[in-house]
Amino acid sequence: HMTSTDTYGYGRSPAKMESGVVIVMTDKQCEKLNTETWKTPESSEFTQDAWRYDQRLFVVNFQAENHSTKDTQRIQSMLEVTGGALLICFSFRQILEIMQKVNYYLNEQVFTCLLESEERLSFPIICIVDKKIRNNYWPIPEEFVTMEQGLQTRPSNPLLYYRHTQAYSAFKVPQDFPFDSYEIIQTKTFMENFGSLYPSRPAYLPVYMQGHLHPFGVIALEESSAKLIVLVYNYLELWECIEFFRNPNAAKSEKSRVYEEKFLNYLKDLPIYYHHALNNVFRKIKLYIPHMKVPEQPGLPSEVSSKLKNKKEQETILWSEVEQVTKALAEQHSSQKAVCCQPHKYNLYSDVFKIPRKSLQGAISAMSQQFFGESNKHELPISKMGDFQSTINSLPAIRSPYEEKELLKPPINFGNPFRKLNLSNECAKDSYFLIDDPNIALPTQNEKPEPKVQMVFIPIKRPRGFKSQLDKYKFLRRNSKVMLQAISYLRQNGPSADQNLVNLLKSSTSKVYKKKSSNTINAYTEGKVALLDAVASYAEAYKKPQLTTAINSIKLSVQNASY
Repeated sequence: HMTSTDTYGYGRSPAKMESGVVIVMTDKQCEKLNTETWKTPESSEFTQDAWRYDQRLFVVNFQAENHSTKDTQRIQSMLEVTGGALLICFSFRQILEIMQKVNYYLNEQVFTCLLESEERLSFPIICIVDKKIRNNYWPIPEEFVTMEQGLQTRPSNPLLYYRHTQAYSAFKVPQDFPFDSYEIIQTKTFMENFGSLYPSRPAYLPVYMQGHLHPFGVIALEESSAKLIVLVYNYLELWECIEFFRNPNAAKSEKSRVYEEKFLNYLKDLPIYYHHALNNVFRKIKLYIPHMKVPEQPGLPSEVSSKLKNKKEQETILWSEVEQVTKALAEQHSSQKAVCCQPHKYNLYSDVFKIPRKSLQGAISAMSQQFFGESNKHELPISKMGDFQSTINSLPAIRSPYEEKELLKPPINFGNPFRKLNLSNECAKDSYFLIDDPNIALPTQNEKPEPKVQMVFIPIKRPRGFKSQLDKYKFLRRNSKVMLQAISYLRQNGPSADQNLVNLLKSSTSKVYKKKSSNTINAYTEGKVALLDAVASYAEAYKKPQLTTAINSIKLSVQNASY
């Protein structure tokens, strides 16, 4: 409870709250739920209940479908105060729905208040805090009563008072005056208390502290929503003073002295935790009150400050002693390993025949774990247990499914590394290979490079243009040797090889073939274009732009001849 959420005696700031959800899962077969036992000595010192006003409690009750539900009145009252609910589950499908509902509640930043009036008992309301605007101007006030033993215990939820007789039909905040607005969830209890009493909307109800006559906020009942508007304490009197001092001639007016005394009396009744926020508001609206200054929030008394200082020094000394002891223990046991997998006696036997009969099964399982299991996981020192990076690096890398398969490395051949290769291929003539290098494959006389020619697959059905595709396939199959010869010319460097390649392509694409069965002539234009495109792509790969332009000119002449 002692967090920045609960500033005891200085009001409650919803901007500093830490919203949480407590989920209790039960079958409700054993009646041991007692909220009084939930309280701890630390929490009962300052609050009357075991929860905070920004915590919600949900109970998930698992029961059979035909099982009778016991009385839930005691738990229902506590759930309503915290803004939670009782969720009954009959099947596995309902578990998923309930978890989705609870997950939705987790995303809401809410807090609960208690509303009370002279005519009705207190009932809870749930207010939503906007996540985008978390900086509230005004706290929700509370009583600051000091006793000899300490602060007076307060309820976990803020207690707000209202009167049914005091209701405004219109409410307007002055220009540039800040206020905090929290949307109220219109639950069944809220609609029972406000739905029938105020049928005409909008309606505005002032909100008070217990035992005070001046309001600090308003409950706005609009047509489709309800809001809790939090303002400064006794805002009506403050607005009257601000309206007077905003007049440029206020200092020369006869009522100036009267309003200064009025504002001074207002500051005396104002709680001290409002002073800092009020100064910020005056700076924002650029208001200056002559001969008057709002005092800043005072510090702690000298007695409390000295006690806190002594307490801090004691804790610092204790913490330094704990650090020294921890460091000494770490140095003492830094070279030792925690052996937690060998606590049994059968691990120490040198002869397996000395193991008792009743310990044989345990000895076999322990030996199998030591020989075949990863027992080293339980022998690491604590200092190395958090080293996840080395474990991840030791794992084998996951191969990407889009990667190409790695080519098998050729075997290492032993022999004369400078043997001259007599091959028919012109690109391998007068060249030497270091055959002891495993990364270089030794070319053979019978080995032929596989051409990467884009073939056209023949479909089963014969759509339009099937004959041209068939002719293209026949031409590429007939001129596969031309493609291999063109690749060999591309691998050579020199103008003679380039000229031989151009002559080869011209002779191959200028041929006109005649079918054996008939006298029809086929020019195979698409096949010639495909051949030229394949050779052009290889020329770009070998970085020979002059050949690319020559091949494109041959391709253009072939296409013009077909027309």
